[in-house]
Amino acid sequence: MSKHLTKFILWFVLLPASLYKKFGVEIPKLKSILNAKLLMDDRRVNGLYKTKSGQHDHNVSSATLITMFISLIMGAVFLTAFTFEKDLTCFTVYFSFVIIILSLFLITDFTQVLIDVKDNYIILPKPIRANTFIATRLLHIFIHVSKIVIPMSLPALIMIGITRSVWGAFSFIPIMILLTTFTLFLVNAIYLFILKIFSPEKFKSIITSVQIVFAIVIYGSFQLMPRMMNESGLNEADITDYTFIWLIPSYWFAGAWKFIYSFTPDMNLMICALLSVAVPIVSIWLVIKYFAPAFQNKLTLISSGSSSKQIKADTQDITNIHPGYSLLLAKIFTQNVAERGAFLFTWKMTTRSRDFKMKVYPQFGYLIVIIALMFYRSVSHHSINALLDGTADIRIPLLTLIYLSSFILLGAITQLPYSENFNASWLFHTSPLKNPGQIISGSIKATIVKFCLPIILFVMLASISVIGTQLIPNLLFGFVNTMLISSIIGRIMMNKLPFSSPRKNMSEGQNTAKGFFMLFVFGACAIPHYFLFNFNWVISIFTIISAGGTHMVLQSIKNISWSELKE
Repeated sequence: MSKHLTKFILWFVLLPASLYKKFGVEIPKLKSILNAKLLMDDRRVNGLYKTKSGQHDHNVSSATLITMFISLIMGAVFLTAFTFEKDLTCFTVYFSFVIIILSLFLITDFTQVLIDVKDNYIILPKPIRANTFIATRLLHIFIHVSKIVIPMSLPALIMIGITRSVWGAFSFIPIMILLTTFTLFLVNAIYLFILKIFSPEKFKSIITSVQIVFAIVIYGSFQLMPRMMNESGLNEADITDYTFIWLIPSYWFAGAWKFIYSFTPDMNLMICALLSVAVPIVSIWLVIKYFAPAFQNKLTLISSGSSSKQIKADTQDITNIHPGYSLLLAKIFTQNVAERGAFLFTWKMTTRSRDFKMKVYPQFGYLIVIIALMFYRSVSHHSINALLDGTADIRIPLLTLIYLSSFILLGAITQLPYSENFNASWLFHTSPLKNPGQIISGSIKATIVKFCLPIILFVMLASISVIGTQLIPNLLFGFVNTMLISSIIGRIMMNKLPFSSPRKNMSEGQNTAKGFFMLFVFGACAIPHYFLFNFNWVISIFTIISAGGTHMVLQSIKNISWSELKE
């Protein structure tokens, strides 16, 4: 289906071939280059899809369909804006959603797709006219943006046609074109601002962070937006009551739609219509005149890598880096030099590896969304006073928070054996260690300390400050159980050295089975904990037993021999 879609897109953009010829464009070469670009787009893993832990790059051959499907679903979520009764409020909220999510879509792969600097090295040396080269870039940008905007706006187009008439739907189309143009300018400006402040290498890390935030925003949108929009009284809000609304561009486009739809001779709507047309046109001029050349130069630096001066500075920073708190934690939680080295190595790798961060770090955002959702439900069903004085039943939300937070730790442990640069793991095999389990033990301890300890401290401080110290036994028991289960999972799964196996070896079927196993184990711990919640002395005894079990499992991991490793 993806191939047929690519052929249809190519056929559609080449319909005005006679017009292209008048501008000196070579149609056969244009078709060949666009076809290659579309095939590459269809095989390129986008920023959001990278966050799927079990996905392999070489298995993705329908990235276009995936992107369009995600965009369509997001467009359906945006329909929550139509719960507002006032048209200006409704469309201001809707266009704000579009600007934010479309910007995130473009930012996550803007450097790879919209302005591809590799063209300078692959296409320009070939016998091709400048007009053809420019046409391929412009059409490629048009196609890529259309694959996002059309599915995203389709649900709203249908909704407007049903609720506001067919003319309202037709009025919506030019406004979306102007809105998309403005968003492209906005993304270009953001990129230039980032590149002005940070180095090209730092720029790549920022893009990774944006991709992670994008995944979190989409997940949060599905969970929180419909519930927030259904809040009583919110649908009657009138955004025109606030004078600062003129500073929000989405209000201009909402006013422009209202003016075209109703032809109301209102001065505010006329100003909105004027701004919605003038600002995108000026934006296009700024991009072509100033932003595009500067952006091209900056992206060339990114593709060619850091300069020798920057590389030298980065190397100097790495060699002279202050050990900081990671070394202090390593001394506290490890028992020998080999384990300490593995602890520090894993700590640094989980911070610097973009692939690892894309697989694990979004789970922190998911946890934040779940906490926000739980708080929202608690406030809806209980009064604040009931939560503060302890009369509300907090067992289910508290235990859910404790045991759900452990999935971050388990997700990190399951990713430890895999890396894109797995060939560098030869270093482990040259070490004069009798048992490689010391390396695995240090790696698991670093993961537990880095991904579990901050959550433990946050939840304990928040719970104690709000409810009281009576929760300490249950909090300790829950988190000790988390570390015990994580250690057991690590003992079962870590039959490889850390970051020593290619990601293609990660079996999706095994991951599914492990996921069910984790749910079963956590249920086996959480259900008894629920019934023993109010028996602090029993909880304290089980906490000691669970802590002893965790220590025994970690000691067992240290004794793993070379023969037990799975290559």
